Amino acid sequence: MNLKTFKKEKFRMKIFKELKKRFRSTERIIPEKRRNRIKKELKNTGIDSETYLRTSTILIIIITAIITGLMIPKASYNSIGYGLISFSILYYLSLRIPGIIRSKYIHKLETSLTKSLRSIATELKIGIPFSIAIKHSSENNNEAGKELKKVIRDVEKGKSYPKAFSDMSRRNKSKFLKRAAKQLISAYSGDTEKGGEALKKLANEQETILKHEMEEYNEKLLFYSLIFIATSAIIPAMFQALVVVGSNFLDLGITPRQALIIPSIGFPILNTSLFIYIASKKP
Repeated sequence: MNLKTFKKEKFRMKIFKELKKRFRSTERIIPEKRRNRIKKELKNTGIDSETYLRTSTILIIIITAIITGLMIPKASYNSIGYGLISFSILYYLSLRIPGIIRSKYIHKLETSLTKSLRSIATELKIGIPFSIAIKHSSENNNEAGKELKKVIRDVEKGKSYPKAFSDMSRRNKSKFLKRAAKQLISAYSGDTEKGGEALKKLANEQETILKHEMEEYNEKLLFYSLIFIATSAIIPAMFQALVVVGSNFLDLGITPRQALIIPSIGFPILNTSLFIYIASKKP
């Protein structure tokens, strides 16, 4: 790295630190109790809670400012009202999204752990030692593999397997993980062949539940698709027709700027929100 490149990088880092310092306080808009809950919900999901808080707060402020300034520029009271409504909706969503992310992570963990339990059960039934079977499943590059790696690290630090599995269950609030931890402790403490059979039975039960959830989602997907088509094509077309007809025969009170902003910003936000909702319901 030459001197000129070094100076450029140093200048960029200085600007980045200054911006980070200026926007650090914006995350305080969320109460301390709720911030701690968001940190807990995003833990182990691969998303940094501080980055999420800072980014979401800045986006809320920017979007609210745009809506307040552009929605109804000639009526200040209405503009402020729309701004407050937008801020409230965005603020509520920012508090709910971490819970959705956590739920999706837990579902992925349950799905991958089901496969790991089947693998562990097979190895136990053919006489492979418990510790080796757990190590083999921990090598998988998925959520269950990462959790089992933590179990192995805890054991290496001096914890027993029952204690490590109990901690895994407490880290991730899930009925299935709680049952899986109990079965793994039972397989470790008792007959490995019987324990392997119990693990296989538990994995089969969970696979049946996951299959049933997917079938329910597929049934609802048709209804979701119809709503998405309506909000992305039918409703915008009806709005445009209403604006064209109403501007000639009715006093709708819609300004030209509103007629531009609502289809170009409002409906895409609505469609994106609906798409995120549909994706969040996928098992």
